[in-house]
Amino acid sequence: MATVQCAITKGDLPVTFNWLFKGAELPPDESIVMSKNGQRISVLTIETIRAFHAGFYTCVAINHAGQSNHSSELKVIVYPILLPFEFGDEPADTLSTTTVSCTVAKGDFPIEINWMFNGAKIDSSESVTITKSGPRMSILYIDSVRPEHAGLYSCVARNKAGFTEHSSELKVIVSPIVIPFEFGEEPFDVYSATTVSCAVTKVLPIILPFEFGEEPFDIYSATTVTCTVTKGDTPIEIFWLFNGQRIYNSDSVLITKSGHRNSLLSIESLQPVHAGVYTCVSKNHAGSVEHSSVLRVMVVPYIMPFEFGDEPFDTSSMTTVSCAVTKGDLPLEIMWLFNGYPVHSADGISIMKSGPRVTPPVINPFHFESEVDSEESVQVTCHVSKGDLPLEIIWKFNNRPLRISSNVEITSIGKRSSSLNIPSVSANHSGVYTCFAKNIAGVRNQSAELFVNVLPRILPFNFGDEPSFTESFATVQCAVTVGDLPITIEWLHNGVPIPRNNDRGVIIQHSGRRVSTLTLESIRDFNAGNYSCLARNVAGSSEQSAELIVNVPPKIFPFSFGDEPMNYGDSVSIQCNVPSGDLPIGIRWYFNGATINDPSVVVTNVGKRSKVLTIDSVTGWHAGNYSCEASNKPEVITPFTFGDDPLNYDESVTIYCGITSGDYPILIEWFFNGTPIERIDNMERISVAAINKRTKSLTIEGVNEQYAGNYSCRASNLASATSYTADLVVIVPPKIAPFMFDEEALNYGDSASVQCSVISGDMPIMIEWFFNGTPISQTAFADSVNIADFGKRTKALAIDGVDARYAGVFMCKATNQASTAYHSTELIVNGLCPLET
Repeated sequence: MATVQCAITKGDLPVTFNWLFKGAELPPDESIVMSKNGQRISVLTIETIRAFHAGFYTCVAINHAGQSNHSSELKVIVYPILLPFEFGDEPADTLSTTTVSCTVAKGDFPIEINWMFNGAKIDSSESVTITKSGPRMSILYIDSVRPEHAGLYSCVARNKAGFTEHSSELKVIVSPIVIPFEFGEEPFDVYSATTVSCAVTKVLPIILPFEFGEEPFDIYSATTVTCTVTKGDTPIEIFWLFNGQRIYNSDSVLITKSGHRNSLLSIESLQPVHAGVYTCVSKNHAGSVEHSSVLRVMVVPYIMPFEFGDEPFDTSSMTTVSCAVTKGDLPLEIMWLFNGYPVHSADGISIMKSGPRVTPPVINPFHFESEVDSEESVQVTCHVSKGDLPLEIIWKFNNRPLRISSNVEITSIGKRSSSLNIPSVSANHSGVYTCFAKNIAGVRNQSAELFVNVLPRILPFNFGDEPSFTESFATVQCAVTVGDLPITIEWLHNGVPIPRNNDRGVIIQHSGRRVSTLTLESIRDFNAGNYSCLARNVAGSSEQSAELIVNVPPKIFPFSFGDEPMNYGDSVSIQCNVPSGDLPIGIRWYFNGATINDPSVVVTNVGKRSKVLTIDSVTGWHAGNYSCEASNKPEVITPFTFGDDPLNYDESVTIYCGITSGDYPILIEWFFNGTPIERIDNMERISVAAINKRTKSLTIEGVNEQYAGNYSCRASNLASATSYTADLVVIVPPKIAPFMFDEEALNYGDSASVQCSVISGDMPIMIEWFFNGTPISQTAFADSVNIADFGKRTKALAIDGVDARYAGVFMCKATNQASTAYHSTELIVNGLCPLET
């Protein structure tokens, strides 16, 4: 018990006494009694002192003249409070390990902790280890339990306020568990043999129960629990969970392994975030067991700062402030003080309570699937399970605001939830998505990372537009530009995988992790077909293909006129047959190396692969060497161009169509916009000349808009035909439509107007007006002449009232990149002589 007396030695009566505790009105308490001893003495008595009674007590005495106060501090020494510990209900096995922790949850320092065994004090020995872990905890550890260790163990904690103790009994027993065995129900014959096996089962771990205690801990206090596995086959794995999630050592939580069967969890400075369910999980080959305990933390109130503002208030104006408690365990009592004294709703002050406190948002954890393939859809929901309304919920991606777009959808679900949906994910969606929830009490966030497995994307490749020839070289490259590593690249020919070592002349080389090159040093006819590059990763596979077309050269079947000479007048026929080779094939007969022009020698086509040479009546001049030539080589035209820049009006130009390959005879033709040039009228400025058998030139002597267009060269022989086209662009100079003022002279004050229209010419075009060679803008009457644009090709000039100043020549000038055009007209005003032109 504690008593204090507040006595007034001076001061007029009557006197009123008030008691304050920590600056606030003394709260109601059954153990606190306030009594008056006469008119000048007030007595405060605390019947049973508790820890929460510690603090400053203030006596305030008030009379008509004023008030006076005095304060005194009450210091309370709190006796120790121990967290319960137990060895468990099951007896310990012989040679097993056991441990208990004696933790002082509350109590003033210094604290002395001792252990008793069956009423006698014990210290560390060879079989029992006692370890001090901080000022509030002592650990008793028995590494190898024996029968003599059985008994009652007590922990005694003592400070200046007194002592307290807690006891637990350790039971020791050896109890092997044997798997049942039988000899069977039937009797055995004499001299027969039998066998049974006696097997001891695997023992599951048994965890000694631990508790944080029923009372909540104060914030910033410390706590420790020990998870002891008293039984179970080794090896044993021990780990901790917090609210179902595995936890490890961190700045605030310390997990210490003590031997093979003990794990200590310590929190030096408790915070509200530490409150929750802690679970110890023990595993061995027989299975796993767990034990949980709830840690409660008493959170002190936290008031959000408030201000009346820097500027003073006017008399009779109104102001409001809010005292919002964002943290702290319920129940809460909120009161207002003015200059240190309690105030209530009265005399123009209104105090309104709005709920017990303001709660900041609490977001339920969310997560994406561990791996998501490209083009799959994903969705997560941010749900604010706690927190005062109104709430503002926003999303961020890699710490940048996330906006609604065609591939990201954000939907509000009620007042407490927001859904994020991506209908088709891609590589750029990988990253951290964070949901922020905000209310008056504060801001909270929750994040989840999205990992997208991106399918390989292969850059298209091809062997070229033209067929390849046998024994020529070809190569293609398969480049995977997008896709998660590792990537496997494989080549296929007509759907069949191509081995790295093959006998078909195909060389495969990998460059880095994303590129593979296929090379054919010498193409053969069997190399023709479809080549596919197949790229695979964890997300899937993609394929890109290209066809290799091989132009097989013609092969002529041997022929002869026979071994015997022909007689004069005999008839002879011989056939040139091409059994292989890509079509079209050109077949020609030659006599002594020259083209056959003899009408007595007849050459006849037989299908697409044969030509027959016939001589109805041989004579002396028919004797000689006859040869057959077969070709399927197409022509190749050297690209030509009119240049990168457009041609100016009346500029001359020449281009050449050169054939680099192809068998004779070759026909070369020029076309203009798809029509043979020789069939087009009014194209007299074009001339075509043959330079040699493989080249023809085209010349235009002075281009104009009529000659702008597509010019194509077409080359053909018996095997095939090819063409190449170039575009001729001509810059057309401007052309002004004629204009004039009225034929009659104008009188003073008449209005006049003309319009300069550029009817042809390439844009952009600049149009200007001049008067007697001077720009209108520089004339004395510039302000009275109206000039207006009508589109990009017309500029009008108007004069509201003419006089002598305006008599003269008005000229329009139009300019573009090609040239400049002019047109003039004279304005005649009555009374003035016309200018000579």
